[in-house]
Amino acid sequence: MIRHRTDKNERYPLLIQSVASMLRPILNEVIDNPKLPFGKTISCNNMSALAELAAYGLGITIPPKTFFSRQVEDGRLHIVKSEFELPKLEYFITSRNDYNGAFFEEIA
Repeated sequence: MIRHRTDKNERYPLLIQSVASMLRPILNEVIDNPKLPFGKTISCNNMSALAELAAYGLGITIPPKTFFSRQVEDGRLHIVKSEFELPKLEYFITSRNDYNGAFFEEIA
C-alpha cells in the first residue's frame, strides 16, 4: 500500500520492515526509490504492528495483501493505487511430518 503524491507522502511516514526482515531486501527497490519522497520512515520487525499503525492513520506500509485481506475488507486498511509494481512474494509452510499432519495441511 503506497501513496504516490508528493504532498501526501511528505505528511505520512513510510512504515517498513526492519533491515533484518526477509522482506526488506525484496522491497528495497521500492523503499529506496527517490521518486517516493517520504519525509521519514519508521521500521519495525512486526508486520501486524505496521498494519495497525497504518490502520490508525500513522503512515503508509507495504504488507502482503492476502495476509491482511480481512482488514481491507472491513475498511481498516485501504489499498492505494501506485504506478510502482511491487514484487511478487512467495510464502512457504514447513512442518514436521510426524506431528498432527491434518492441522498443518489445513493451515497450508
